[in-house]
Amino acid sequence: MNDSERVFLCYVLLVFAACAWALWRVARAKTVREAVEALPCALAPAWIPTGYLAFVAGGWDDVLKTLGWGLLVLGGLWLMRYGVDPDSGPEEVFPDPSHD
Repeated sequence: MNDSERVFLCYVLLVFAACAWALWRVARAKTVREAVEALPCALAPAWIPTGYLAFVAGGWDDVLKTLGWGLLVLGGLWLMRYGVDPDSGPEEVFPDPSHD
């Protein structure tokens, strides 16, 4: 087995373990909100082998791109958890000035 096959096999095993961990974390949640809150911790282990594979395949530039996408995903999950409540704002987005 050459080095590239070892890297690929290691990557596949780590991704499988990370997906199993994510599925276990989300399946244990009692509500959808708890499942969404569990996703960042569940997805983080998958970034380790993905970042390693990006380094092997394309160097630090690809690692930074991979981590950037990971941060975007975390930002989206953070907004889903702590985002603005749509019912907390005014009833009209653009109120009609003639009603004053």
